[in-house]
Amino acid sequence: MKKIRDWMDRCRPLTCACAMAVMVVPYRLYPQHFQVRHFNDRRSHSHEDALETASLHTSNPGTFDGLETQQPTTIAVATIVGQADGTFTTTIATTSRLAQVTTSASIEPACFVHNVLPCPNGEGIGGLFRRMQWVIAIAARYHCAYVCNHNEWVTGGHSTGNVGYMFGCEKDRVIGDRRNIIDASEIKRVKASSPRLHYHTSSHFSLGHKLGRPLLRSSAWLLDINPRDKNKVYNVKCPREQTVTHEMTWKWMRSQYHAVRIAKHRNPDAWGMTSETKRRLRIAFHLRRGDRPDACPVWLYLNALRDLSEALPWINEDNTKILIVGQVDQRDAEFNCMLRLSSAGFLINQRDASAALMHDLDHISLSDVLILGGGGSFPPFAATLQHQGIILHALTKYSALDGIPHAYALDDHGRFSCSYNFSDFVGEIAGLDTTADGSAFRERLRLAMEDYTSWFKQDKPCEGRKKRNGFDPRKCRPPDFSRDDAKIPCTPMALKPTSSPSQASVETNFQLPTKPTSNVTVSELGLHPLDKRYVACTHACQHACLEKPILGKRKCKGGCCKPWGSFTAFETLAHDHVAFFPLRCAGNINHDFHQNFWPLYWWTSVYAQSNSAILVQREADRNPNCPSSHWTDDLFWKVSREKKWKVYNLSKEKEYCITGQLHLMSSVACCDYSLKPLALLHEAKPIIWSAVLGHPQPSAPSKTGLIYSRAQSQWRRILEPEKLLPLFREDLQVNILDDMPATLALQAQLFSSVQLVLAPNGGWAPNAIFMTASSCLIELHLYRLDSWVSSFGLQAELGEVLLIVGDYRDPRKKRIYRRGRVGGDDDFLVRGAKDTLFSDIYGKMSRSRLCVEYLAKCHACERGRVMV
Repeated sequence: MKKIRDWMDRCRPLTCACAMAVMVVPYRLYPQHFQVRHFNDRRSHSHEDALETASLHTSNPGTFDGLETQQPTTIAVATIVGQADGTFTTTIATTSRLAQVTTSASIEPACFVHNVLPCPNGEGIGGLFRRMQWVIAIAARYHCAYVCNHNEWVTGGHSTGNVGYMFGCEKDRVIGDRRNIIDASEIKRVKASSPRLHYHTSSHFSLGHKLGRPLLRSSAWLLDINPRDKNKVYNVKCPREQTVTHEMTWKWMRSQYHAVRIAKHRNPDAWGMTSETKRRLRIAFHLRRGDRPDACPVWLYLNALRDLSEALPWINEDNTKILIVGQVDQRDAEFNCMLRLSSAGFLINQRDASAALMHDLDHISLSDVLILGGGGSFPPFAATLQHQGIILHALTKYSALDGIPHAYALDDHGRFSCSYNFSDFVGEIAGLDTTADGSAFRERLRLAMEDYTSWFKQDKPCEGRKKRNGFDPRKCRPPDFSRDDAKIPCTPMALKPTSSPSQASVETNFQLPTKPTSNVTVSELGLHPLDKRYVACTHACQHACLEKPILGKRKCKGGCCKPWGSFTAFETLAHDHVAFFPLRCAGNINHDFHQNFWPLYWWTSVYAQSNSAILVQREADRNPNCPSSHWTDDLFWKVSREKKWKVYNLSKEKEYCITGQLHLMSSVACCDYSLKPLALLHEAKPIIWSAVLGHPQPSAPSKTGLIYSRAQSQWRRILEPEKLLPLFREDLQVNILDDMPATLALQAQLFSSVQLVLAPNGGWAPNAIFMTASSCLIELHLYRLDSWVSSFGLQAELGEVLLIVGDYRDPRKKRIYRRGRVGGDDDFLVRGAKDTLFSDIYGKMSRSRLCVEYLAKCHACERGRVMV
């Protein structure tokens, strides 16, 4: 075989008119892994399409490169004939059938994407992909090949060095499908261009911020190119934004990783995959140890395994293999509970960091079930390499596995979020014994949970002031093996796994509903499973009493649960679910709306079909300095009446006990304040309009605009706002507002009646929900972006949002600094600052999609030459 490969590398189709080779190879029915070296010594070609067409069948059981055949294997003879035109004919003979296919070794991708300026990196392989996978996402979106740049695969931590060799990007060659990856030397004569790289700015594509920059979905990235141009090289440079999800890149990563693994004959040995062993269900636990063990405690995996064993009741010790993967110390007493499961074992670590990484990833990639806890970017990255199976993941950072069809979310405790159905997945694994009795396995698993609870009580890893074995007392959680026996069926949003890498589809375009929904069910809005951050802000107690918040007592700041019978006299609230909701005094409505009101609205939608109620504590009732009515207070009561919520006013003289579950609502913690899910926001908008304005559908706004100068505020005032008026069309009546109206109703009427709003960023932002779907919002920012509208969801309900960022401070004045403040608090100069506000607004409006309709025709504005 080696001699034939060497001969093929030396022979080129343009010099060999007709060359023939006969190879005897063990063949398996995984066509994407049957690689034939191209005649050029710097590239390779895959027979994926050709072998899928051939549909070969085999007859003897066996394995090839560590992957069992779904059908038994035999010896296959492949004859490759090179042609002068660069094509070759492959004839593959087996004991069952003879198939002849013709394919082209010179098939070119539509285009090539070349990152000419690699991103700086100081992290491990998970952080590396956050910084560089944008270029793979671009290649996938436009069906281009990635141009190998060996320098952009360097990791800055964990002693793993350059990892390009894992994905076929090596210093002197490339490995893999030519449609995925190509060497830079092969495109030197191809016409190149440098299109503008940009990204979707709506909240759906931005999942958070880091160092003032958005953290983006991989589907957010775009190039300004002409789709009719073919066979071009697109030269791009590294952006500063990071990419945290893998919906556009996972197929590329999986395909390339396994192409390299098979080409280099790496066979994972710990799974025990040989032709003599029977097929087992391969379950991998990936745990992070070292700096973040509290993100993935063992009890979380036991919960997931319990729910999996109930969904697949045939799982037992004989037909299952469990591997614990990660840099863990198997002598740690935390893992003693796993001794109850004879099918469980540890993956032996390699000494060299690069070898250990590759060893772990090889076994993870060939698991049937991969169970992940939290702990940074590495777990979701590793999950994308799984060849065929399902991923069960909890505490996944930044929704990194969204859009991967075979990834299923767990709750914060590792439990199934709903009743998942894995029948299709099981049907794809040939040779599994699905008739076995798993009751003994489930009993051993129950005993393992008891062992873990005993260890936790004795060792007390969460106690003390300092970390012990990596457990941080501030983040450590006690084990919770409680269960929800009344799980609802999963909605269609929990996608079924795809049967083949070539058949999986990736959703690249996010579209909102075209009109407000009516009679929408909770399932249709995708409210299950609940987002982990909102679950974290509601602590539920079963059959409990409420201990009221105690001022100055941090432990019970938002209310506490007390056992039933703690009070001799109390009022019973006979509901299945009761939310205790502290309605605080007037404050920044940005925080109140995003951190308090919206989680409650989500909660009421989730339990809308059950017997639920709200127990509200109004700060105004016990604090004389709090106004009797304010924006958030008005919004809560108006929506309560519109939605017909059952609301109890908490009384100082009474104690309350709940027959069902008591949910303690508290503010969403820093710093993800997104209005999730967006479908619910779209459904809520006409309801909020109807509650506040009296009508669910907006009337056609008049041709008016608004400049909110904040003249009565202490911070971020627009000085001389009348100098901005020449920006706008003469037939657009633009009013200047110095201060916001006092009440919710007046503010809602104001924002619903205008087509354009220009204002510095600030606490007024939730009023944007009253703007129409055809309106234009221009938001001003000093020094850096700090937009709640664009970052946390409201942008999706507006026509267009333009974000103007720059240094517009009076250079003669000292800059204002406030502790913890993002952005600046200085006043805005229209002209005379380091950046010119007038020309920046004009430039953004002239390049906009919708706001340009309100722009005055001015040939000198863009350069700031208009005298204002």
